[in-house]
Amino acid sequence: MLIKDSALILNKIPEGFAIRLKNSKNPFLLKTLYYYEELASIVEILKVEGWWNSAGRISVSNKSPELVSLFNDLLTFHKIKTYKNALIKVKIPSDWEKDGIKVLKEGKELKFYFGRSGFTTAPDRIVFHDKFEPTEYKIKQAEKELVFKTKASENELSANLTGIGVYGVIRASNKAFVYFLNSVLKEKSKSKEIRINKELKDARPDLIAKVFARLVDCEGSIRFGGLTRNIHIRMANELYLKDWQSLLEKIGIKSGVYKVANGMTGLVITCNQNFTKLAALGFELCHEKKKDRFRKILESYGKHQFERNTAQNTYLSHIIRNPNISALELARKLKKGKRVVSYYLQKLADNKLVKIKVVGQKYFYSAVDQRQRTDAIEVNWV
Repeated sequence: MLIKDSALILNKIPEGFAIRLKNSKNPFLLKTLYYYEELASIVEILKVEGWWNSAGRISVSNKSPELVSLFNDLLTFHKIKTYKNALIKVKIPSDWEKDGIKVLKEGKELKFYFGRSGFTTAPDRIVFHDKFEPTEYKIKQAEKELVFKTKASENELSANLTGIGVYGVIRASNKAFVYFLNSVLKEKSKSKEIRINKELKDARPDLIAKVFARLVDCEGSIRFGGLTRNIHIRMANELYLKDWQSLLEKIGIKSGVYKVANGMTGLVITCNQNFTKLAALGFELCHEKKKDRFRKILESYGKHQFERNTAQNTYLSHIIRNPNISALELARKLKKGKRVVSYYLQKLADNKLVKIKVVGQKYFYSAVDQRQRTDAIEVNWV
């Protein structure tokens, strides 16, 4: 990725290149002139979890302390000075009026505004910013009062009451970096306009997998429970998810994109082969809970999982090598449940690929000689 824009000035420095605008003394760092992980990660993160404007202001926030630290580290890596504060969202009690609400800290009134959750059309939250530190707040409306404490640190973002969200916010100001986003990478800041840029489309498979992990960190969910194992992302921007579907297909990962409720679009990845391929390419999550769930998904399949659509052939090859074997013996040999093994043995028998010998109450399975497939079941009653 070579910068040819005449508005940007490049100076070679030991860490890479200092990039600044003409008549500006506030540069940012590019490690190389080609797309790389730290740059691609912060670009996608800002698109899905943050914002920027033409004045050079940058902001990104999240409820996960690990991600807030990641955002800060990625901006700092590019020599962009950051500022950290806390964003508090308090659900308004159903019996409160909006008129006359006050937010107090140590007796002093704080500025706030009304916001809404992603699933409501009317404002239902009190939203305000404050220092990134543990604090006690009091919200009053007429004779009603709500008192709560928050924790804001590198290791925890929480409140001692339900209905209260505590976010870490990383802010920065760098006109050169914003110009680089807008004019060089051709990025958009509005969530419904974002697309994948050409540099990421042309990137190496491992870089694509690593940046996809950042998207899952910010916007995705890892579902692991019962028989459910998937990576799921839901957004309003269908074209952006279709871009990702094509990009994942390019590196050998199958995914599905489909409509969900409220005008949203979902992208889902299932199947052990997709998960193991992503892991092999360097897909590693930062969000602790999602990271733990993905690890459990990989471990849940175990080393005895058959590749998709190969199970019948695998069972048949074992029967060919071990004629007159029982379902229990085969289950122990393959380290599978007897019920699963019996299911596939019955399918092989139905397809006349194995024959069954019944001895007493035991069933023994052997491969059928392909020249004698019509005689698939042999029963010897003893």
